[in-house]
Amino acid sequence: MKTPLALALCAMVFMFACTEDSTNISYDSQSYTLQLVIEETENAHEEFFVLQSEDYQFLNLTPAVSQQIQKIASPGASLDIYADDVQEFIKESNFDISQVKVSKELEASNRNGTRRVLAILINTETHECLSSIAEVEDMMFNPNISSKSLESFFSLQTKGQMHFSGDVIELDIDPTYVSLSMLMSLCKEPALELGYDYNDYDHISFISDKTRNYLGVGLLGGKFTHIDNSRSSRALAHEIGHNLKLHHSTKLNSDGSISEYGDHSCTMGGRYRELNALHILNNGWIRNNNVSNIKKPAKVLDLYPLEYDLSFSGKKQIIQIKSDDRSNTLTVSMRTNYNVFDQNLSQDYSNKLCIHKTHSYYKTLLMETLDVGESYYSEATGKTIVYQQFNAHDGSAVVEIY
Repeated sequence: MKTPLALALCAMVFMFACTEDSTNISYDSQSYTLQLVIEETENAHEEFFVLQSEDYQFLNLTPAVSQQIQKIASPGASLDIYADDVQEFIKESNFDISQVKVSKELEASNRNGTRRVLAILINTETHECLSSIAEVEDMMFNPNISSKSLESFFSLQTKGQMHFSGDVIELDIDPTYVSLSMLMSLCKEPALELGYDYNDYDHISFISDKTRNYLGVGLLGGKFTHIDNSRSSRALAHEIGHNLKLHHSTKLNSDGSISEYGDHSCTMGGRYRELNALHILNNGWIRNNNVSNIKKPAKVLDLYPLEYDLSFSGKKQIIQIKSDDRSNTLTVSMRTNYNVFDQNLSQDYSNKLCIHKTHSYYKTLLMETLDVGESYYSEATGKTIVYQQFNAHDGSAVVEIY
């Protein structure tokens, strides 16, 4: 026989269980991808975070919700969201980060090998694509470096670790006003009817002319781009670069401000040049034997231009300098006007030392360029970089770190 105290305890447990059941409602998860959308004109850009659904729709995120999600996920990550109505859930008043789980992060190793591209030429009633299928195929897949194609560019930057192949088709659509999210959704079924499935490709690029006030838009770490200038190889390489998780090559100005497209030695800085050292290093597109990691000061070494293919030698093309606590890292590299992409490299960079550090959201920051006889002291690493001498016979630089 239960005592009155035992009965009271049972009642309390029952009431607590009922309360728990009524408040902890369980939902099946829904899958989304966190995307950073980068819209770009010739010299300006706008970026914002969205959730991309499995049927290629965008859900816009407020800055506050974006900041919370970024604490657990980076652009390109796949998310499982445990909510009945995700559109309502992502409102600031309803959002709960505990109901968001990362199911898969984008890995650097996934960005090597052969990349498959589906290019879709877009014609509207008022804006016809000015390039033909054959012209876009050449702009994308021509292996000859003189073509300055997407294939030749990234094959060169990755020392043959990455190649591009794929297909080009043409579609007529009714809307005269387009956006990347609209094109993603609108073109899926017509492309499938022609035998081209989005799922069979690593990248989907929509190619049009003068349909928007931007030059291009890309998803950082995603698979979709829109190039609104069908004859711009530079815009294509730049936007596909965003898909590969390359953000802008910025520059530190003398007044302390930062120019978003200030590093003109790099395609991600707005010129059709080779990639800077930090982008190459971060993506594993240079062999370890070509990188010198400086752990102690007072070291002198020869540094060779980044444009040379020295993969099977021990010659150094990047110097990596870390602070004692490893919280800050600088890279030192040398550039020259060696090949077709860098033939018009500005004298601000040619045969100069370029010093970079990582900036926010996979951006690189050009801290300084040095000429012979100049030096740079980094408070963050506590080390000084000196450009001692230029060797004209092999194009190398003598660099001292102390």
